[in-house]
Amino acid sequence: MTHPHRLRVPAPAPAAPPVTGHLPFTDAPGVPDPIEVTSRWLTRGGRPWFPVSGEFHAPGRSPSTGSRGRRCAPTACA
Repeated sequence: MTHPHRLRVPAPAPAAPPVTGHLPFTDAPGVPDPIEVTSRWLTRGGRPWFPVSGEFHAPGRSPSTGSRGRRCAPTACA
């Protein structure tokens, strides 16, 4: 029977904290949920924040119009 190999990996050095205040992008003082820029991420209220945005390209199939929404004006479809 063979014995498993043991591998020792040294622990990485602790990462330095992100740089703050190096870019002039921040909310005004006193804002309840401020957004700031660091060297690694955006923060919102002092916590890392990754905003997500996108586009919706099927207005005829939006939940508000149902799956059989109108695709064009009645005069254009005639």
